[in-house]
Amino acid sequence: MRLFGSLLMVWLCALPLAAQLNTKVGYTLGFYDNPAYAALVERYNAARPWLEPLPDRDAVSGLTIGLRYRREPFGVEVSWRNQFTNNRRQGTDPTTDTGFERRIATRLNTYSAGLEVYGGVFTVGGSLDYNTFGVRTEVTGVDGTFDVVEGEGSFGHTLYVSVEPEVGDGRLRVALRPYWQAVWNDFDFGALGRELEPDRAATAPGTDYREAFNNFGLMIIFYNGQE
Repeated sequence: MRLFGSLLMVWLCALPLAAQLNTKVGYTLGFYDNPAYAALVERYNAARPWLEPLPDRDAVSGLTIGLRYRREPFGVEVSWRNQFTNNRRQGTDPTTDTGFERRIATRLNTYSAGLEVYGGVFTVGGSLDYNTFGVRTEVTGVDGTFDVVEGEGSFGHTLYVSVEPEVGDGRLRVALRPYWQAVWNDFDFGALGRELEPDRAATAPGTDYREAFNNFGLMIIFYNGQE
């Protein structure tokens, strides 16, 4: 959040790039639609009642930045969006009577180009996305953090609506943007399954560890420059 705040302050001080070209910076809060991943985490929690439970359905958040070229009633927008989760849980392992900590972090990077249609303060839009997904995990007694899924890629799309009132003298717009993001191909997180439940993962079908990680939520975006 401090990084986001610093970027926002720098961005607000920037001069407009052109009459119709706007820079954007924003924050995303959403939720994964991830039943296969949730089932894996539920099994991991059930097998370790002494460990603080890891969340199986987690909120994702992150930064978005980009550019928009607007010429009423249409506009085009290019963006980068980073959404991540980061969870640490602790407990005392009864078999060794020692402290134990498990960390699991996910990240979904999205590079997008989209088309928008404007009507007053309302916007309807959609984008073609390229997504990369990664998972990292760390456990007590193992040095460092290691990737179990690194940068798998898939195309997808995002659909959204916005309410975008002008602020002040019209050099700033604030967009409240509910969205839904669909990833077209599943990401394989079988390596995470083999890390968390090696016995089951040795014989389980691969579909137990594949998921698209579609997500939905709300973006809050600030645009600067004359409209």
